[in-house]
Amino acid sequence: MSRVAATFSGRRPGTARTRSGLVALGLVAALALGACGGSGDDDDAGSPGASSDATSDTGSGSASETASDTESGSESGSESETGSADPEPYLPVPASVTLTDPGTRLYLGRKATVAWRPRKGEVAVLQLRVMSVERTTFARSFRGWKIDKATARLTPFFVRARAVNPLRRNLGGTDVLLWARDDEGTLVEAQRFREKVFEPCPGATLPKPFRQGDSASVCLVYLLSPGRRFDAVVFPPPDGVAPIVWKGQPPAKR
Repeated sequence: MSRVAATFSGRRPGTARTRSGLVALGLVAALALGACGGSGDDDDAGSPGASSDATSDTGSGSASETASDTESGSESGSESETGSADPEPYLPVPASVTLTDPGTRLYLGRKATVAWRPRKGEVAVLQLRVMSVERTTFARSFRGWKIDKATARLTPFFVRARAVNPLRRNLGGTDVLLWARDDEGTLVEAQRFREKVFEPCPGATLPKPFRQGDSASVCLVYLLSPGRRFDAVVFPPPDGVAPIVWKGQPPAKR
């Protein structure tokens, strides 16, 4: 059995920056993974797809400990993306695209059309549905990983989402942009597994190629600080634009 070094990086309390009243966090934590046989590395190490090995304390489709809360925003639980026809989109997109209004609040499973700049001079557009938020543990989902004491104090969560490419541009290899928000309004960036595919939650990198009409499942890992509760999943538009938020289950039909 060989010991394969793996980088497990993302954000947690440490380096702070303020954005729209929320605080983003910074973390780099090193872990070691014991592995037998091949390394499992490939060009799409963060390729999407939910593994049946993923586990949860709250169950699939859950919004974690605050799942029963409903958002009272202007479009809570709505799939409407039109809003007013007058405002300009927050990023330049084709006329055929109607971006979901900034500040929209959605139930899990509802669709938003979003845009961001994955790199300078480029704009990516996706239709996203956040499907579930699952609380797990290091003992349950990180077997074989050597966890340091500081990391062991954190609480891991898996967020599963579906992405569809509505435009002709090939988005293969692009990382889906979603953040977690805790109950104190802190934004937490997803972890990245650099040398190994993390099978229980394989990542948010879109497969290659990813052309118009293609869809994919993605899964992101977040580590929350001790004592914090998972509040919502957030898509962060450019600075100065209100985020799009997914939180809670839609009311049961009567």
